[in-house]
Amino acid sequence: MTSDPGETFYLGRQPIYDRQLEVRAYEILFRDGRRNRARVDPEGADQASARVIADTFVELGIEAVTDSRPAFVNLTRRLLFSDIEALFPPGNFYLEVLEDIEPDEALARRLSELKASGYRIVLDDFRYSPRHEPLVAIADIVKIDVMDFRDLEELDAELELIARPGLVLLAEKIESAELFEACLERGFELFQGFVLGRPVVLEGRRLPMPRRSLLQLLARVNESEADWHEIVALVQAEVGIAYRVMRFVSASLGAGSTKVADLGAALLRLGRARLTAWINLALLSELAPSNDDARRRAVVIARMTEAVARRLGEPDPRSFYTAGLFCGLEDVLGRPMAEILDGLRLGPEVEAALTRRAGRMGDVLLAVRAYEQGDLDRIASLGIALPDLREAWLDALAHARDAVELGI
Repeated sequence: MTSDPGETFYLGRQPIYDRQLEVRAYEILFRDGRRNRARVDPEGADQASARVIADTFVELGIEAVTDSRPAFVNLTRRLLFSDIEALFPPGNFYLEVLEDIEPDEALARRLSELKASGYRIVLDDFRYSPRHEPLVAIADIVKIDVMDFRDLEELDAELELIARPGLVLLAEKIESAELFEACLERGFELFQGFVLGRPVVLEGRRLPMPRRSLLQLLARVNESEADWHEIVALVQAEVGIAYRVMRFVSASLGAGSTKVADLGAALLRLGRARLTAWINLALLSELAPSNDDARRRAVVIARMTEAVARRLGEPDPRSFYTAGLFCGLEDVLGRPMAEILDGLRLGPEVEAALTRRAGRMGDVLLAVRAYEQGDLDRIASLGIALPDLREAWLDALAHARDAVELGI
């Protein structure tokens, strides 16, 4: 059975320098292919922005994308008014307010809320008008396209209009050493442009998530009397959702938090509000539909692994389900298991089973894969009864068939 290889995605990463030409941050940009450019029409701006956020923070990890430096990310009005606080902690997440967003009172209030929560506010491609004064008062950084002015005198006039203590000026589109020197003289503190550093295209693979599954999950989460076990089951039924939940838990809880043993524990740590915010972001990013065969295979392995653990009397069979669900990701993503698990904060037993097939959990994974491949000699060497595997397989097939037919 072939696996769905997932969808390739691309991000642009352009460095932002300080006055000593040290890299201080990166702007993360939407890219639609290996060519260093993007085609985004106004109707697709929300999707492009949501994909950049999801791919940066969940798929690749912000530390890997930015080398632990701040990330400047463009946000549409819709995303600025979404549950950003529930999605990702402020820290190194700088919110770029696009220049075409209407500077009304509602936007000023929202930016004040976000700043009070610890986020840095950046005004992108800024040109002054009296209507922008409330935003300038809130902003931490103003990005100015220095190529947008006829001459340096016009640039000086713009700088006089927005000058205030504590406001950091970022000069973008620096295209020559002479222009860089001129901006240094005018008090700019951050710099961005092709003469300093062009965007680099980063590439990754994302597991597909069926939109119907996300919609069903969102509906359950929003029910006031929703059964938490049902929510866990919906997440467990779809490997793409389960993988991203674990990545999202790691991104939102931070590097210093303790590891989680299984998806149920991860969802409890996450909480209903953060889970809802993440589902909304995933839906907005419009990830591609998945291949039913690949989905069914992942669910079969996970369910079978858990069923065998129950028959063996293991004390925590749910963690076996988690191990089984992630077992097939090497084939799907084309990446080493150690790299896939990096930052997921799974428990040590699960990690050891997935990376080295160590311990009793590792034996069960080996037995499940051997049964899938018809390797009876391998099964016998592991000391796991063939009837237990056969019953677990039949149960898993029925469960997976129902899950896929229902779109979960």
